[in-house]
Amino acid sequence: MTTWNLDDLGECRNGGQKLPESRLEDGDWKCVAYTDSQRTELTVHIKGDKVGLYKADGKALAANGKNE
Repeated sequence: MTTWNLDDLGECRNGGQKLPESRLEDGDWKCVAYTDSQRTELTVHIKGDKVGLYKADGKALAANGKNE
């Protein structure tokens, strides 16, 4: 498991569809993340049981924590 130390991840949308709370659906979701009193827009890419976080510029968001 990778830890990104996000305080909150919300406002996720894929087109007009909101990310369901009970199940992660495949696709690219535009989200807003909050960390260290900072607001960052990012893309959450979900495919099956894999999740990737990307900054608005398309670069992968580096983990800021520990891998388990």
